[in-house]
Amino acid sequence: MGRPLLIAALAISPVAFGQHRLLAAPEWEEYQKFSRDWASTARTGAVETRWVSDTKLAHRSASGWRILDVGSGNDEPVDAPPPAWQEPRRARHPNDGRRRPGRGLQFAEAFSLDGKTKAFYQDGNVWLTVEGSEARPITKNGDPSKRIRFGTASWVYGEELGQNEALGVSDDGRWVWMYRFDESQVRDNMVVSRQTTPWPEFEPQAFPRPGSPNPKVAVFVYDVKGGRLDEIPARGPDTEYVYDLQWGPGGLYFRRTDRRQKSMELCRYDPEKGATKVIVREEWPATYTENKLGLWFLERMPGGGKWKGKALYEHHRNGFLNLAMLDLATGSLSPVTDNRHDLARVLRIDLDRGKVHYLGRGGQNPAMLQLWTATLDGKTNLLRTKADRHHEIRLSPDGESFVMVRQALDSPPVTAVVGPGGKEIKVLGSGDVSKAVEAGFSVPERIEYLAADGKTRLYGRISKPRGFDPGRKYPVLLSVYGGPLDPHGTDHSEDFSRPDAMTAFGFICAELSNRGTGGRGKEFSDPLYANMGITEIDDLAAGIRALASRPWVDPERVAVHGTSYGGYASLMLLLRHPEVFAAACSSSCVSDWRNYDTVYVERYMGLLEENKEAYDRGSALTYVRDLKGWLMLYYGTSDENTHPLNTLMVVDGLRKAGRTFELQVGPDAGHSGVDWRRMMEFFMERLGVGSFARG
Repeated sequence: MGRPLLIAALAISPVAFGQHRLLAAPEWEEYQKFSRDWASTARTGAVETRWVSDTKLAHRSASGWRILDVGSGNDEPVDAPPPAWQEPRRARHPNDGRRRPGRGLQFAEAFSLDGKTKAFYQDGNVWLTVEGSEARPITKNGDPSKRIRFGTASWVYGEELGQNEALGVSDDGRWVWMYRFDESQVRDNMVVSRQTTPWPEFEPQAFPRPGSPNPKVAVFVYDVKGGRLDEIPARGPDTEYVYDLQWGPGGLYFRRTDRRQKSMELCRYDPEKGATKVIVREEWPATYTENKLGLWFLERMPGGGKWKGKALYEHHRNGFLNLAMLDLATGSLSPVTDNRHDLARVLRIDLDRGKVHYLGRGGQNPAMLQLWTATLDGKTNLLRTKADRHHEIRLSPDGESFVMVRQALDSPPVTAVVGPGGKEIKVLGSGDVSKAVEAGFSVPERIEYLAADGKTRLYGRISKPRGFDPGRKYPVLLSVYGGPLDPHGTDHSEDFSRPDAMTAFGFICAELSNRGTGGRGKEFSDPLYANMGITEIDDLAAGIRALASRPWVDPERVAVHGTSYGGYASLMLLLRHPEVFAAACSSSCVSDWRNYDTVYVERYMGLLEENKEAYDRGSALTYVRDLKGWLMLYYGTSDENTHPLNTLMVVDGLRKAGRTFELQVGPDAGHSGVDWRRMMEFFMERLGVGSFARG
């Protein structure tokens, strides 16, 4: 379940005045002024820079561009900046020019490196053209009417496994791989569009749900030279999913996993020998393995000649995301890093110098990213920044120097240049928010609290209204997501930012973390397993209780909103913790995990037949009759991700229980959020906030 596109969809409201009351309120004028006033009083310390060479850095100052020599410290003006150094990259591939497919979909064509061989999907089959020849089908058994297709993938593969390729041509044009999907046993959702016209359109969408059959997957390889099509041995004894296919050194690489997703194998198929080899296997039997981990074929990178048969590989073997050197022939792994914190992002792999530069989470808190440099032989792993700040990094060409933008949630950015050996050469810019504070703004604040287990430390951020008065009590507006994220993500960062503009409506605005998200290792993410709707909900409620201990928080007026998983979390917080939350706006929610797709749900909840009680505990439908607070629901009528049936089942349960609620609808809108203006009007009305308290 990815984060949704937050588009402003047209909403239908039973309130007669629609959004007129909010737009006429004095708080609206404050909201309109908020961004302008902040921009005119706060100064950022972020500076535009570009490396010109190993020792020369161009940077923009108030008087124009200058060139700093990190060796001598000389800093001189220039009329115009010289061209920026460009990191060596592989030659442009014809595939790079393809138009990106839509969400959950795949590219419809693929090319060889020289562009002369092209494979493409059409009418359920794969077609081929070589050096401009007439296109011909290389598969003939695809039949969309029977729900069997070659060269395209099932929606759930694109949405949950990141599979945006369903066919691929080897660089030399000799081989073409392709999927075959059989969706004949998969039941459909019906996606409806053009509902604001006299003739709506209906599109069936194969949507496998927990406890029901998945699409059947097979992989074929076509020999362009010999004209032969073979199904490859891609499946193991317990294989359910085959994904992440790509041509690499020595053949076709892919990953495969069982239906529970507790183990994952990286495999290679050799089309010359017709054999599949398991290169490396990952297991995490207690919960699940991450399904998408980094893999870099070093010999295909600039300077990769002496790294033949090697790949840089991400794994969680010690419970944290680390890097290892993988021997593609033997499957042996040699540690490159062995951190007790997660890797966040690889910045550069420098094969000439045998180094990898990366951002890691070894800071004062997990959201503070630090620059690390490790040698590919695993002998050194150097922390290069100070752990009391969050860092954005721009490396010099040789990696010995760098520009850093250091900041914290409550500390504006400072841009500084660090030379070889870690010596700070020059500060190029410093942020200043003193005038903004004088103008009544409060910078965002970090709060810490304990999770519902009473021992795990969690972090959140809050923004206070302009002109904050500690002698008053303020309502709270919590923005939430709450669900499991990819292994590189956390739900909050330490970037300095302006206060939340929603504070202009009189709320303290909050974002809180919970166990189960990424970025803090498997021990932190695992408690959500088979406990969605419990662990994260109780943690978020604990965060609000901790916040409510402040004398300036009104614990009787706490509202929450979110979209997608955030819509589910918002609904569950109101239903399960009515003593904490007075109102919620739930957009595009899942109401019951039986209604969502197999790949996502079974990864985090286990199989339905084995964990039925967990599915019951995590279902909003279990609690709808207990609704006590104010609830607004929203769905888009063309949502192909969390189908409208989710919200409609909640509506049905609430109606049967005689509960009061408000419903907003986005005609022809997909996976989206409610119009935020109507949402704010709803919260201000129901909680009696600001000028609405007199209405």
